[in-house]
Amino acid sequence: MRPQYSRLEPGEGPNFDWENDHTFVKVSGRGTRRAYTLMEDNAKASCTLGLHRHDSHTEVFCFPEGGVGFFVDGGSR
Repeated sequence: MRPQYSRLEPGEGPNFDWENDHTFVKVSGRGTRRAYTLMEDNAKASCTLGLHRHDSHTEVFCFPEGGVGFFVDGGSR
């Protein structure tokens, strides 16, 4: 079976527009046998997330502009 590929431009794909965050799903875990999910995340300036962890996957971030603070392994980064 040949792999299926698609290209989604910025702002395309299934999306979730919450009060403090707006995300677009580029590749879902369903399409990768749960190997990974690829999201375009447009966090609004008011966005904050509580401390949490992921035991079954890794998160990767890319910031074309702006920045964000992280708390990793007991310290701020």
